[in-house]
Order: sequence, then structure tokens, then C-alpha cells
Amino acid sequence: MRFSIFIIFIVPFLFSSQLVKGQRVFENEQLHWINFDWADEDAKDIMLITAKLDTLNYFFRWQLDTGSPYTYLEGGTFAKFATKFPYLNNMIKRADTLQNGNWYRIYSPAFKFEDAILPSTILKNDKIGGNFPAAYLDQYKGFSIGTIGIDNFRNKVLVLDFKNKKIGWGDKLSKQFYNEQSNVSSFHVFKNRIIIPVQIGRNLIPFMYDCGASMFTLNATPKNASSFMPKSFTDTLYNINNGESGEVYNAVGGKIKKKVSLLGKTYKNIVVYIEKDESLIFDEAKVAGAIGNKLFLNHILVLDFINGKVSLIE
Repeated sequence: MRFSIFIIFIVPFLFSSQLVKGQRVFENEQLHWINFDWADEDAKDIMLITAKLDTLNYFFRWQLDTGSPYTYLEGGTFAKFATKFPYLNNMIKRADTLQNGNWYRIYSPAFKFEDAILPSTILKNDKIGGNFPAAYLDQYKGFSIGTIGIDNFRNKVLVLDFKNKKIGWGDKLSKQFYNEQSNVSSFHVFKNRIIIPVQIGRNLIPFMYDCGASMFTLNATPKNASSFMPKSFTDTLYNINNGESGEVYNAVGGKIKKKVSLLGKTYKNIVVYIEKDESLIFDEAKVAGAIGNKLFLNHILVLDFINGKVSLIE
């Protein structure tokens, strides 16, 4: 689910890279740090990073989404601002002449973050975003403007500190760091999608990790969940947006009796949510479904794309 407009009550746009409690394990690592906010603090559904642009009196929100293969600008939203502030059109410069449908590559506009997180070039799609009245630009100060995807970290280390609402990234982690970690597993990447093994009962089953799917623990399609399908459904997630079809639906969930083990943690009676339909993306990646953030919300998740290691830190 995506939100285009955010009402800003208090926006602490702080430029600080100090380590906080729980991050001391990284004190000898060379990492950049940036704060994030939840779109909904209670639901913890979407991870948002705040940026400014030029001298405009707006806050622009970028979603961090490990379920997105690419980093991109919402061209529809940017066009709304460029209509009101025509000089912004000068910030859009194409990086090449290639185009795939509505997608094309541009040099990253000069958005200002706590620390520079955008790559030098990103994708732009003029059909995404902007689905709000132009009058909203005079009423609100916070707008969704783009997504930061996995392509931005493929040769790096990505740290998601859910406890302190911080995102870290860097070129590598030291041997000392891994010597001190116990909850370490391997993962691989398929077409910029993170695949992590999850043990359900006696079976090791691959799942895709999608931090944009924060509201659940695990989800799966009916076909792929055949070996661990709940016997009854006791929960419902409402108004789930299918990223493939655009359809909005309700996902039902139920507890499974088999133990679930992931990154050194074992869970009993975990709730698994079942998609309405099958998924071409899941089938192509040969995964059962997706892992959301719910299992990690009190921890720090480390994704080392260089060595194919994923760690969970208390």
C-alpha cells in the first residue's frame, strides 16, 4: 500500500550520524546512517526517508522497499510540483536514450537527505504518482516522491535498525563483526529480489524479503502454502494492494502448527497470511511468498550483499 500525502506534525530533520543504544556492535564499522519514519506508527507499514529539494517548503518522502528491484522517482508527483514551480523541470536530465515502456533513466535530482543515499542515476516513471488534486500543494507539506530499491545496495551492506528507526549502509563489514554474531544465515538475490530460507517444520522453504510488506510475518500463495496451510483462518488484513495486478483485496491469515525457524529464532503458532491469487513474481523467483518486517521489529537486520549473509541482532 502506498500513500502520496503525509500530514506533518513534527518532522525532526536532524543531520546526525551518532550511534545510539543497540548500535554499538557497529562502532568499528564504516557505515552511513539515516533516520526513517513509519507512514503509520501503529501499523508500521511503510518505511519513509525524508528529503528536501532546493528551497521548497516541503518534505519529500522516499519509501525504502526491499521488495522493489529498482530505485525510482514518481514522475506524476514530480510533474505536479514542476507545474507549480516550472524551474524544477531543469532538474530532470536523461542519463541515456533507452526506454522500457514508461520507464527511463535520469540523473538523480538534488534531493537533500541526512546523508546522500540516492545513486547517481535512478529510474523515472511519469505514470506513477500524482493522483491528487494540485490544490493539495497549498494544503499539505509532506508528499511521497519515490522509492529506494535494492539496486542501490547490491554491492553494499544494508542495515535496518527497527529498534531505533535508522537505516545504515556501507561498503563492507569486518571479520570481527561476523565473529561476534551468532544469528547468521545465507541469502541470495534473484533479479534484485532478496531470497532468504525459512524452516517450516522439517522443510527449508525460500521466501522473498519485502520490507514494504511490514504488516505481516509471512505470506504465501495458495499453491505454495500447501505444505503449511492453516487449518482455519482467524485474522484478516484489509485493503492489501497487489503490486502485480494493482488489485486491492483482503488477505486472510491463520496459525500454523509447525514450528518456524528464521535467523536463529524459533516461532510457534505463527500466523501466515494467504494471498488471494498466485504470483508470477513468486513463481519466477521460486519462493513460497514473502517475509514482512513483523518478525524483526525489535531487532536489527543486516543484509550483506557482498558476501550473501543476513544477520539478526538483538
